[in-house]
Amino acid sequence: MKNRLALLMVLSIAGLFASRAGAGPAFPPGFKTRTVAMADGASLFVRSGGSGPAVVLLHGFGDTGDMLRNAATDVRKEVVPDAGHWLMEESTAMTVGLISGFLAVSP
Repeated sequence: MKNRLALLMVLSIAGLFASRAGAGPAFPPGFKTRTVAMADGASLFVRSGGSGPAVVLLHGFGDTGDMLRNAATDVRKEVVPDAGHWLMEESTAMTVGLISGFLAVSP
């Protein structure tokens, strides 16, 4: 339970950074991008970079992963998924499953 609360706190902080992000520089050097094909046919665009334990930064409706670039420089290892227009729009069931699975196995 403590781990889930910590994750929610990190995501909330990321949201604060995202709200102030606006237009600006790209992600830091060393960040890589790729598109992951999911089993249900959806595709997931992901940026990752940094070192250390992973922190998944999720954006809200109407935003893109670009909104999290400032937060991405402030944590050690980042994974910023972004699917086309909005993650939930492409496959709600997949998104809920990914988030639930991540929360269930987080140390």
